[in-house]
Amino acid sequence: MARTQTIGLLLPDLTNPVNDLVAHGVQEGAAELGYGVVIANHSDIGGDKTISQMLTQGHVDGIIAFVHSINDSLLENLSKNSNGRILPMNGKIKGIECSVSLDDPKAAEMCVEHLVDLGHKKIVGIFGSTTNDSPRRRVVGFKKACAKYNIQPNIVFTQGYSAHDGYLATLEAITKYSPTAIFPSSNSYALGTYRALYEKKFRIPEDISVITLHNSALTEFLSPPLTSVRLPAEEMGKVSAEKLIDMLNGKKIKHFIVDGIPSLVIRGSTARLNS
Repeated sequence: MARTQTIGLLLPDLTNPVNDLVAHGVQEGAAELGYGVVIANHSDIGGDKTISQMLTQGHVDGIIAFVHSINDSLLENLSKNSNGRILPMNGKIKGIECSVSLDDPKAAEMCVEHLVDLGHKKIVGIFGSTTNDSPRRRVVGFKKACAKYNIQPNIVFTQGYSAHDGYLATLEAITKYSPTAIFPSSNSYALGTYRALYEKKFRIPEDISVITLHNSALTEFLSPPLTSVRLPAEEMGKVSAEKLIDMLNGKKIKHFIVDGIPSLVIRGSTARLNS
């Protein structure tokens, strides 16, 4: 039962600029409480067995797990077998009574509202599987905004969370719906959207406007720079570290939504619809 004063952070992709913000927040929050952080990409550390060993062999005192980086049932079993030393981040896991998340539904609503303000009605949202909590909550916000403005909630679901998945979903979106605006619901999907529209010779934003969730270096330096809704990703990381360490110290933690209203960052990828 000796403490290592170290926590683990499991991320699905260490190259994602949003995950970099999350990691920085986790490190800051942990350092303030005297803890170090081991950061790992789930797919690169030997899979589920290695994750279990990190806990059972005393490498870390607890783990913050970015939801969707690990199988839900594995997280649930690990939590039960480790006296609750797992904290899901960016979504809830069935069977685990704690988590730290962002206000994804509100952020998705804001994306639709911005596009509608510019005159768009043929909007397509690109989302991950709704068997997972975060995409499900983003879809809820998307549909709510579409209902508010009486427009069709056109949706394309992806098989994964990569730029390639966003690319394939965008090809499907433009074939199936002929949109004037696309809402890829992550930075990774947005990369794929840019590539697909470029290949099909659609101009951004003259032909199709694009907006995404999470403001990052990637959104700023794409061409054209990508309009986004800023969410407090770094704060989510910091709060997750604090909550996990509270759990390790015997406190009971429930599901928690990070404070901070999402904010719109308007750049060159969205424009008023030409009638």
